[in-house]
Amino acid sequence: MENVDNKTSIGGSRNLANEGEKFGKRVAEKVGDAMGTAGQKLDDAIEYVDSTTQTVRDSFNRIRDEGFEGLRARTLDYTRREPLTALCIAVTAGLLLGWLTKRGR
Repeated sequence: MENVDNKTSIGGSRNLANEGEKFGKRVAEKVGDAMGTAGQKLDDAIEYVDSTTQTVRDSFNRIRDEGFEGLRARTLDYTRREPLTALCIAVTAGLLLGWLTKRGR
């Protein structure tokens, strides 16, 4: 009887080892997939930041080249084309500026 129990115990251990190995492989595969996805997301984020940085840099260069009068003309043109949006931006900027200066006191 002891011989049968010993064989069952060895077979159970092998089965457990096989299941553990399969589980480890699945975990490694999932971790690898997650790392690949994370790497792609990071690459996309870096590309987005680079693109946005270039856009901002171009905008500042254009504003610098146009000078104050060019900026003023563009602001007036935008205000005439989008009066409600311009009003909302002005009100929001005023509230934010007021809130920031009041907090500093």
